[in-house]
Amino acid sequence: MGEADKRPKAPDHNGADDGQAVARRVAAIDIGSNSVRLIVAQGSSPSAYRLLTDEKENVRLARGVAADRSLSRERMLQAADVVQQLVKIAEGYGADPIELVATAAVRDAPNRGMFIDMVRERTGRTVRIISGAEEGRFAHESVAHAFDLAHLNAAVVDIGGGSTEIVLSTGGVIEHIESVPLGAVRLADRFGPADLADSAGYESMTTAARDALRKVLRKPRATQHVMIGTGGTFTTLAGISIARAAIATPKARRAEPPIARSIRGYELTRADVRHTIDWLRAMTADERKHVRGLSADRAEIIVPGLVIVEEVMRSLNVNVLRVHDRGVRDGLILDALKQLFGPSPLAPEDPTEERRASVIEFGRRCNFEQAHSEHVARLALSVFDQVKAQLEALDKPVPWGTPRHRMLLEAAALLRDVGYFVTYKGHHKHSYFLIANSDLEGFDESDTRFIAAIARYHRKGLPKRKHEAVAALPRKEHRALWALGGILRMTDGLDRTQSQAVTDVSVELAPPHCIVRVQAATDPRADLWGAHRKRDMFERAFDLTVRFEWDNAKTPDRATPAEPKAQTSTAPTAAH
Repeated sequence: MGEADKRPKAPDHNGADDGQAVARRVAAIDIGSNSVRLIVAQGSSPSAYRLLTDEKENVRLARGVAADRSLSRERMLQAADVVQQLVKIAEGYGADPIELVATAAVRDAPNRGMFIDMVRERTGRTVRIISGAEEGRFAHESVAHAFDLAHLNAAVVDIGGGSTEIVLSTGGVIEHIESVPLGAVRLADRFGPADLADSAGYESMTTAARDALRKVLRKPRATQHVMIGTGGTFTTLAGISIARAAIATPKARRAEPPIARSIRGYELTRADVRHTIDWLRAMTADERKHVRGLSADRAEIIVPGLVIVEEVMRSLNVNVLRVHDRGVRDGLILDALKQLFGPSPLAPEDPTEERRASVIEFGRRCNFEQAHSEHVARLALSVFDQVKAQLEALDKPVPWGTPRHRMLLEAAALLRDVGYFVTYKGHHKHSYFLIANSDLEGFDESDTRFIAAIARYHRKGLPKRKHEAVAALPRKEHRALWALGGILRMTDGLDRTQSQAVTDVSVELAPPHCIVRVQAATDPRADLWGAHRKRDMFERAFDLTVRFEWDNAKTPDRATPAEPKAQTSTAPTAAH
């Protein structure tokens, strides 16, 4: 790991305004399992702001929950009153918008509607419950603005009171997000503070954490170079470590060490985490309240939190931990500023162009081959339009032929190879996860999942119901997946050499045959061979046998290999 990778990319978001736009004040209130926090910031660009205030009130909303995760009325009333006070503070600063979000404690509570009503009655504002995946994205957004992730496989981990979000990214691009119902408060409530007198409780806690992670964490697709932690457990761990190191020197024993300005970017090993756990376990919860770097309100939950840290590092086989002093709230602020000021002053006004620009931008972040990708997209859309028109002329239903489906096919064609950003081997699967966890402008989550699925099947195995990409789609879209995936798969083969030799394509449906004629300035037989090998999904989707012809040649292309081995997937026929 180079020195440039170790250094934070920017010391803070508190940069001076550049005068390019009128500064706006925005606020985010994060209602968590352990505390309610407010930050108010002022910014005039999508990526920099000056922090005006950072307020925290401990309410332990998740403490004393019922067996079904219902929140106690007393805790909800207390939390709602705190939110009311924080909203007044934000309004006093003139913040607009003021974003109110709730995480695991409220998200998991059957009576969350009651709490939302309490807050609305007091503030006139609605709490937005964010998913674990959204939490992960906001945390990653914060980390990506603070550290240079360009050359790293990173695991960004946010540990809260009620859940832990794990985000795996390559070069700053999210590939996978997992939310685990495992938090510091939740573990402490179940097993206690884990002091030395309760060895059995500690062992049970560790086993529970390990089992919970094992259920959801698959083997990483790439080796993680570093784990970057956000949330109070990580900043407390760094504070304790810094304080212990400082106390080891005589001069530092006379004063509190300068912890706050040293936390961002502080690095520890897995062994450091283990030693800190052992050191804290030797104390009672009351003794921990006097540990430098550890606030009294966190004394009972620090060991449970560190158990999660250690077990995540173990599960991901990561030895280096880097601490970030911000997280979800910072990501919320950055997102609000992006909404206010936009990603670019040149952003297109046409929604279609905005969506396409977002796809191209994501492709560039993944170092895609733009000319090759745009060429395949053009061929795919041409085949889409021709097949759709001819099926409609035959009075065949075309449920996959809507403008939305056309748009999704184009996006998938442009992004199908972004998995190369991770590795060539299995890159179609990497493409799926990169796209599925992206934040493409103008596409909702279901659209993004569909784009990812189409891209997933541009090569190798055919769709099966047990595949995650298929299971994530509604059953009614399975036929469309086969149709669009079949078109993309075949047209991807038509530029196998990535030389754009095939300049145009015409399709003739003559059931039970489909004749695909290509025009080419140079000999396209290598590309025709590629398309012949990848015609299987199209043939199954439309119940047609495909034959390729080169318009410049006198006879149909005969240099194609034998029929590929039959696969066991069952395709819903798109032409019926």
